Amino acid sequence: MNGYDGSLFNALTINQKFLDFFDGEDKGPWQARVSAMYQIGGVVALPFVGPSLDKWGRKWGMFIGAAIVVAGTIIQGLSEIHQSLPQFMFGRAVLGFGVTITSAAGPMYVVEVSHPAHRGVVTALYNTFWFVGAIVASSASRGSMAQHPTGTSSWLIPVWLQLLFSGLIVTLVFFLPESPRWLYVNNRYNDAKDMLTKYHGEGNPHSIWVTLQMREYEEFLELEGSDKRWWDYRSLFVDRGSRYRLACNCVVSLFGQWAGNGIVSYYLSKFLDTAGIIGDV
Repeated sequence: MNGYDGSLFNALTINQKFLDFFDGEDKGPWQARVSAMYQIGGVVALPFVGPSLDKWGRKWGMFIGAAIVVAGTIIQGLSEIHQSLPQFMFGRAVLGFGVTITSAAGPMYVVEVSHPAHRGVVTALYNTFWFVGAIVASSASRGSMAQHPTGTSSWLIPVWLQLLFSGLIVTLVFFLPESPRWLYVNNRYNDAKDMLTKYHGEGNPHSIWVTLQMREYEEFLELEGSDKRWWDYRSLFVDRGSRYRLACNCVVSLFGQWAGNGIVSYYLSKFLDTAGIIGDV
């Protein structure tokens, strides 16, 4: 879901029909403003991420974020009726808001639900699916431009297809088990053990995997910790291990930006122009 937008927006700015419709250009302030609305929405969502995931759970967090993405997609798609660039930009901001919540809940859910023996591999695979969304977006955009060279369909089709992954989450998320870690810290010990027994212990409540994880929860999870208070971030700095994990998160985020992924995804058309790769699409 997150990877879809990077390829989508670049494809839109390559599409002259889209630019003509909104009287835009694939450079300068116009492109920067429209592109940045997605990130602005994501930043605005940050204070709501932790409280929503801790209060309602990982499944509800994914559902809420994906439902907001659905709403943002609808707002974007309907902007064609009013030929309203502000509406399109607002839809992008709503998208960014929802994606931030879901993309926080998603990896957290994967880590907490995966079997300990496979957790490393499954978690490593998680982020590679960013490219699945990117490939779908670029393919849909290229195909719609080829099949609909005139009119608004060449850019509306990939815009509306942004409902695909968020719609799957909204439809299917409640068929998934809840995170046993979240269940435990919310005093639902039996539910947490039942989940671990079913999915990690093959039905055996005395399985070593069930016993191991329940013991970890007992030793390391704070039932009255700062995650019960939305305003309390002291746990990020309380000891050396916490500060180290925080530093790792900051460094990974920094390196991710330095890699140029976002810049290349959103402004690829201008990179190609600079390199002298110019032609009709």
